[in-house]
Amino acid sequence: MLLDALLLVFSFALLGAGLKVVDLSFDERLFSRRIALLLAVPGALLFAFTLLADAQSATLLMAVLVSCLLTRKVDNVAFFAGAAIVVALSFLLNAFSLLLFLPLAALVVAGIFDELGNNFADKRKVRGAAGFLLQQRFFMKICAFALLLAGLLDLLHFAAFICFDAGYAAVEAALNKKR
Repeated sequence: MLLDALLLVFSFALLGAGLKVVDLSFDERLFSRRIALLLAVPGALLFAFTLLADAQSATLLMAVLVSCLLTRKVDNVAFFAGAAIVVALSFLLNAFSLLLFLPLAALVVAGIFDELGNNFADKRKVRGAAGFLLQQRFFMKICAFALLLAGLLDLLHFAAFICFDAGYAAVEAALNKKR
């Protein structure tokens, strides 16, 4: 049980970090695109099999994928390949039957606000508390916390989701430290 929980949390953190590496490889050319492409398949497989772990994992990860698709954040060949693998495996392995639809809808809306807010903050150079909240994509975190309080998400999955975000942020923080 403890090992399963640690594996889930580590998988979420690794997925967040991997998404950021791929993103920076194509958007800012900070990593090799070849490496990003090589990470796409194992990353997508990890995403799909973590998604299949249980209903809460499926809901959280599908919300990330759907909100990225709807806001056109899937914008390079590695992301397209990864998303295609995840969607195909989700259909083949009936992952959609795991989804918790009310939490999924809430998380997707929050994810859309996160992406739109982040874009707004980048373009308008929003500073201060508002800039921090928009840059750090707090809408999904707040939504996940609300789902935790409502009993629709357990503490393990909330922690895993926070670790997903921490993995994503850690890649950026490590790069900023090097600069």
